[in-house]
Amino acid sequence: MSPDGLKRVSLVRTTLATMIFSRTIILIISAVLFIAAGRMFVFAADDSRPSVGGVKFTVESNDVVLGWPSDPRECFVLLWRSNATYQSPWIVLTNQLRAAQREGTTCFTDVDALSRSPAVRRGTNLDGFYRVFVIPDFWFNMNGTTLCGGPKSVGEDFLPFYYGGTETDILQPWVALYVDGADQKTGSGQGFKTDSERVNFGTMEKPRWLYTSGLWFRHDRLANGPHALQLISQFQLNYSIGPYTQTLTVSNEPVQLLTTNQITFTNWDDLIWNNTNCTFKAQSAEPRVNWRIKVYSAAGRLLIEKTGRTTDGDIRWTWDLRDQSGELHDNSDVDHVFFPNITVWPLNKPEDEGKDMVVDNAWWNQRLGREFVRIYSPFNGRPVSTGQAAATGQQAPVRPLDLSNVQAKPTSP
Repeated sequence: MSPDGLKRVSLVRTTLATMIFSRTIILIISAVLFIAAGRMFVFAADDSRPSVGGVKFTVESNDVVLGWPSDPRECFVLLWRSNATYQSPWIVLTNQLRAAQREGTTCFTDVDALSRSPAVRRGTNLDGFYRVFVIPDFWFNMNGTTLCGGPKSVGEDFLPFYYGGTETDILQPWVALYVDGADQKTGSGQGFKTDSERVNFGTMEKPRWLYTSGLWFRHDRLANGPHALQLISQFQLNYSIGPYTQTLTVSNEPVQLLTTNQITFTNWDDLIWNNTNCTFKAQSAEPRVNWRIKVYSAAGRLLIEKTGRTTDGDIRWTWDLRDQSGELHDNSDVDHVFFPNITVWPLNKPEDEGKDMVVDNAWWNQRLGREFVRIYSPFNGRPVSTGQAAATGQQAPVRPLDLSNVQAKPTSP
């Protein structure tokens, strides 16, 4: 992105009246549904989350050897329990188990398994005592990638990931993005906050477009520079809602990448704490620039604009909530969200000389395409992307095993 070009960033501001539903609400709703179905607390059969497909068992002396098909990119967590009943707690045997890199099958030996549990020794169906789960992870190798957003949506990028299973109910993992150890509050799963985009699994020269789940990363809220990204996933291991509920939290290996944004919002505040004014605050990577802030309503109508200049990169303006006609917009029922658009250009050049430059090898262009535009819904400022409108498109498989011919590592800008 040329430092002399126009830089546009669209941000959402919501009022205190905006309600954000948490995963707790989803679980409560799920519990009510399962009560109605007669599935709460008491089960006629085991209700555990199933393992990955193709797990085979071999008994060697007192050991149990597990083997299953795998892709070199995958990572697994293995669980065991002493009795094949839903009341028995699952115990982690190993976590972060990397898949075999060549054989196409990953194996794990549970040493002295038969001696550890009489039930296992007597069991004829060892599948009831073990579970193997794929740990959700990014579809692509993000290490070393530079993120700068898209030409029409600067400051954010879509990060596709795989769940590793086919569950769509409460057994689907809840996946959250952590950046530098902090939760970005973008968790998704069980149909809640789940984004689906049309992503290029091939190359820019030979694209292969598939729809897959992922999380939007607003990296312009962070300072430019290196950052560590990690997915923290929580599995609900059974359908029980109550004393026998079992959960498991796992994480993929963190990746190191770089964010570069012309405009950042490290001290941005999403909430309007009163109905008298709101302050827009931003920082320009280039210290000596002119800036213009245009504020739009939820319906897309231009309310007001303000122009200024900075010599130290600090951009700051307090708006009194009145539009250019003097009308006050302090009713949260009508104006529950505003869309500020910030543009900067060098002090020594006119505004119309600058124009956005497309970075061909940027992550956005590689995976979403330079013409992709992310659309924000007026409803509570909730982002709705163009990819969600085409859910009938070809879907990516649930785990990398089914995409063995896809190039995983992108070319970093």
